[in-house]
Amino acid sequence: METIPNESCPVSVIRTAAAQYAAGESYLIRIVLSGCGAATDEKSVVLLRPGTAVLIRPDEAPRIEMLTEAMFLDFYFNQETAALMKSGAPTFAEHHTRQISAAELKQVEFLGDAICSEQQAKKPGYALAVMEKLLALARLLFQDGKQDGKPERKIAESLLFITENYFRDITLRDLGEFTGMSISYYRRSFRQFLGISPIDCLLNYRLRQSETILRETELPIAAVAVETGFSDANYFSRIFSRRKGMNPRKWRQLSRKK
Repeated sequence: METIPNESCPVSVIRTAAAQYAAGESYLIRIVLSGCGAATDEKSVVLLRPGTAVLIRPDEAPRIEMLTEAMFLDFYFNQETAALMKSGAPTFAEHHTRQISAAELKQVEFLGDAICSEQQAKKPGYALAVMEKLLALARLLFQDGKQDGKPERKIAESLLFITENYFRDITLRDLGEFTGMSISYYRRSFRQFLGISPIDCLLNYRLRQSETILRETELPIAAVAVETGFSDANYFSRIFSRRKGMNPRKWRQLSRKK
């Protein structure tokens, strides 16, 4: 569907794996369906995980960094629609983020599918039906949702630290010290919120960066290992093969045939 709403299409619903989004004159509610990462602007940093809802207003453009493969459900809508949503859920205008439960996330996906179905069918009265579902979405997200607390923000900050320093020799101690947490508390909190360990997350991000380099450059495998923070080429090849099911050289060949 089009990402820019208009009079005949008050909302556009898009399922995407891209962290980038269409900033502009539209409002955007981005729901994280899978993956983990962080969103940051000049004022705050937010942990992104399944069930995180982020409201992005027309004058805002937070940076979104995902450390694992992700999927989003995006709702684009205009100012008139935003005003109606605010009337249905007064806290809509007060919050940027909410964390919803797995059951609520399923409801959000259902509403997104229902909106798409209404707009595709265009039966008489479909515009009203779409608005009813948008109001239900606003109430679901902005009345009872939970906002991030201090531990979540610290974890989010550590994810951004990884994206900016993944090519260095980062240890679990480094990450714990960066957040001001003890190693055990940091590791436990990280797994609680994201379902994986900090080191696994770091490895995932390094591998994603290595895929980009393998696909887009002719750097030797040993150089790719160094560029992405692996201690040596053999270790890099072993981890890559274990996670991807083939060695880096073979992956590079296949990726260029697509």
